[in-house]
Amino acid sequence: MPTRSWETTGQKVFYRPIEAGIRWSGLLAHEQRILEVVGTRPLLEPNAFPEWPALHLNTERIVDALVNGDLVYGKNGITCHDPTLIDSPDLTVRHVDLKAWMADFYPGEKPAFLFSGVERRLHTAISTEAVQALLADHEALKIRLAHQTEASKRNRLNEDVILA
Repeated sequence: MPTRSWETTGQKVFYRPIEAGIRWSGLLAHEQRILEVVGTRPLLEPNAFPEWPALHLNTERIVDALVNGDLVYGKNGITCHDPTLIDSPDLTVRHVDLKAWMADFYPGEKPAFLFSGVERRLHTAISTEAVQALLADHEALKIRLAHQTEASKRNRLNEDVILA
């Protein structure tokens, strides 16, 4: 029984395009069956798995990015730019490169195998810098409120002394 997050999400250091497509499509539970059908081919046959159209779409998006130079690829996890790899069963993309590509090209999609729970909950329009600025503003306002509360207490005490 998987107990670590990387076991349940299917995280790896690198993926074949079909493996990344499987994970992106949320089909990790069916990976063995899919890989048995796909074999060593980098792409799915058009009529394979009609019940999972997202699998085709997501795998094709990855391969399209590889072919067009938007996503760095390599051989068995080692980055290299060798166009002959595109049709090779050894074609892979590293986890970190896939994550960066997805964040740039598909910012609204944050599959669990690439992004942590916190990263998936963050709104894509809010940058880390914006969050840090908001937190700094929040802290400054807390300090200002504390000062104002203290000043208000002093004023009440002074008022009580005057009225007494």
